[in-house]
Amino acid sequence: MSEFKTYIYTKNEEVLVASSLVKPTAKDCIEVNWPGPICEEDPLDVYQEAWVIKKGKLTVDLDKAKQVKLREMRALREIHLDEFDKLQARYIGSGDKEGVKRVERSKEMLRDLPELIDWDSVKSVKELYLVRPPLLHD
Repeated sequence: MSEFKTYIYTKNEEVLVASSLVKPTAKDCIEVNWPGPICEEDPLDVYQEAWVIKKGKLTVDLDKAKQVKLREMRALREIHLDEFDKLQARYIGSGDKEGVKRVERSKEMLRDLPELIDWDSVKSVKELYLVRPPLLHD
């Protein structure tokens, strides 16, 4: 009796994961172990958008993964900025000028955050996992 196997392959420059009884016909199709981490470089499967198949092996395009991380950080930053805007409005309403200044400083730090990270020092996906600025994860 046949059993399902898990394959990865590229279609339109996107890496796809499929479970099938039959191996897909894509030329770069490779079988992977599943369940479990599909990509050794990305064991948490966080950066699937940056996965590429090179020489018959699934790997991560680190530059693309950094862009994914940056996009996620910007989305988190927007959530925090919205919360700070609400807090600042309360301080303005109560006439608390010091509170307004503190919030403005915090918002400025959030705006500057992506540029403060030394992206060139991140040399692997596992190091990229560790990029977690405290301002975004309190």
